[in-house]
Amino acid sequence: MTVALASNEEYMPIIAVKPGYEELVAEMLRKVGLEPIPVGFVTHQRDVSWLRKPVPKIIWDYVTGTITQLSSSPP
Repeated sequence: MTVALASNEEYMPIIAVKPGYEELVAEMLRKVGLEPIPVGFVTHQRDVSWLRKPVPKIIWDYVTGTITQLSSSPP
């Protein structure tokens, strides 16, 4: 499941969530005051771009709340 977090009209991060974790991630986001909006489902992993710029790949540890950037997607 892919979740978009609308904080305003100019910034809308997209989070790809493993199947089976959708409700857990949605609950954690609501706890910090964000409302997730499901925008679609994917069946495979691929590089993502936004306005033709690569989006960095990250890991979000929902237990500790830390985010680790893995790498930038290739251009």
